[in-house]
Amino acid sequence: MKHIRFLLYSLFLITFTACQPADTTTTITPNTSIPGNSVPMLTVREATNCRAGPGTDYEIVFTYTAGTKLEIAGRYEPENFWLVKSAESPTGLCWMWGEYADVTGNYAAVPGVTPPATSSSASSEVLIVDQWEYSCDGGTLTFKMNWRDRATNETGYRIFRDGTLLAELPVDSTSYKDSFSVSAGQNVEYYLQVVGPDGLLNSAVMSANC
Repeated sequence: MKHIRFLLYSLFLITFTACQPADTTTTITPNTSIPGNSVPMLTVREATNCRAGPGTDYEIVFTYTAGTKLEIAGRYEPENFWLVKSAESPTGLCWMWGEYADVTGNYAAVPGVTPPATSSSASSEVLIVDQWEYSCDGGTLTFKMNWRDRATNETGYRIFRDGTLLAELPVDSTSYKDSFSVSAGQNVEYYLQVVGPDGLLNSAVMSANC
């Protein structure tokens, strides 16, 4: 009789345990690697100028080298320009042309930005480059420019090549010549700047390609 009771009790415990609900608690970890949630970034594919606006009529702020990564803050889709955050820019922002860069992240949600007014029209009233030309010979680029000295209170002139200050010239200067080694297919941009008590004025950008 005792053996029968023991067997019945054991059978009851087995049946009771088998009928208990399993622990179905699940911990869900957010997927932070989803491309749509990532920060929109621009990676420079080759040396590219970052400008004050979306186009070559705007002043060059800084030239970034290949591999530089910049966070995207806005876009100007008609001309394929991206407004990026820039530690080198006085405003903290500048414009990059998308032709020489790759964009990643959630760039589809980046807002469109209205371009600022160009400064070239104001510059051309005082600073006009009458003639510029260049030649390529054996890997050497020679660039020449001549301009009108219409300013009456300038303190000097500056020559920029690819956004970097190349030379500072005295008052009443009207010409400049530059020669340096380039690679085949390399594009080089020059512009002239007049310095005065009222600020700075830039000429239009001049491009040379060997």
